Amino acid sequence: MKENIMYVCLLLISTFLIFIVNNYIKKIKTNSQLKEIFSINFSLIVLWQISLIFQICFSKYIKPIYFDYIAYIGICFLPVSLLFTGKIFARTKISFSKKDLLLLIVPLTSVIILWTNDLHHLFYINYSINFKDAVFGKYFMIHTVYSYVCIAFGLVYLIFYSVKNSGFFSKQSILIFTGTLTSLLINAVATFGILDLSIYITPISFTIAVLFIAIAIFKFDFLKVAPIALQRIVDRISDAYIVVNEENVVTDFNKTFLDLFNVTGFDIRNKSLEELFDKYNDDLKIDKDLILRSNIKCKIKTRYNCFRRTASFNW
Repeated sequence: MKENIMYVCLLLISTFLIFIVNNYIKKIKTNSQLKEIFSINFSLIVLWQISLIFQICFSKYIKPIYFDYIAYIGICFLPVSLLFTGKIFARTKISFSKKDLLLLIVPLTSVIILWTNDLHHLFYINYSINFKDAVFGKYFMIHTVYSYVCIAFGLVYLIFYSVKNSGFFSKQSILIFTGTLTSLLINAVATFGILDLSIYITPISFTIAVLFIAIAIFKFDFLKVAPIALQRIVDRISDAYIVVNEENVVTDFNKTFLDLFNVTGFDIRNKSLEELFDKYNDDLKIDKDLILRSNIKCKIKTRYNCFRRTASFNW
C-alpha cells in the first residue's frame, strides 16, 4: 500500500514537471517542428503516466491490464517520436513522406496485439505489474527491440549534433547524455528483470531525461535551432575560422579549418592558439607572432580569426 502511494506521488510529480516544460515550450513565439515534436513527446508521456496513476488507484475494481491498453499508446509511439525529434534537431526541419509512415507499423501492431492479447497471448502470457512476475509472449521482444532501436537512433542524432555544435564536454552535451543514459539504464534493468522493479519506474525514469533537457532549455538554450543551422552554414564556407577567448584558447571553429590544418575538433578545442600554430603551421607559414600580438592588443574578449587556403591571414 505504501509503495503504491509512493509511485502515485512520483508519477504525479513527473506529470507536473512535464506540464511545466511543455507550457514553457508553448510560450516560445517561434513556430518550429522541434517545438511541435516536443509537444507530442510530452503528450505521449503524460498519457502513459496518467494511465498508470489510474491503474494504481482503481486496480481493485478494474483489471490492471486494461489501463495498459491506454498506457501502451504512449509507450509504443514515444520511441518513434523520439527518433523524429533527433532527426529534426539534426536537420532543423524535415519533410515527412509516405515512407515515414512505415515507422508506425510496429507501434500500431503492438497496440492491436496488446488489445487482443486474451485471444493469443503473444504480448503477455502472464500479466503482472512487476517485471519479474510477468511472462512475456513471443511478440513482446519484437516490440522491445524496435522501441530501443528507435530511441537509440534518436539519441545518436541528439548527442552527435550536440557534440558537433558545442563539443563533447560542453554542458549541453553532458546534460543530454547523462539524462538519457540514466533513463535507458533504469528502463533496461527493469525490462530485463535484473532488479525486481515495478512497471511504474519506467515512465519515471523517462522524466529524468526530461529534467536534464529542461535544464538545457532554461539555462543553455539547448533547443535553439539557430546555432545548429549556423554551424551547418559556416561548415560550408571556403574560409576557415576559429574563435578564441581572452586567454587565446580556441572555443569554436568550422569544418573548413579542420580540413585546412588536417586536424580534428578534439585536437584543437580548448587548446591555446600558440600551441596550435607551433604544432600545425609548418606548411602554412602564418605569422604566429603577429597574430598573438594583435589578439593581446584587442580589447574584445572573444575574437574571430579567419584563414584562407592561400595561407593569408585576416582578423
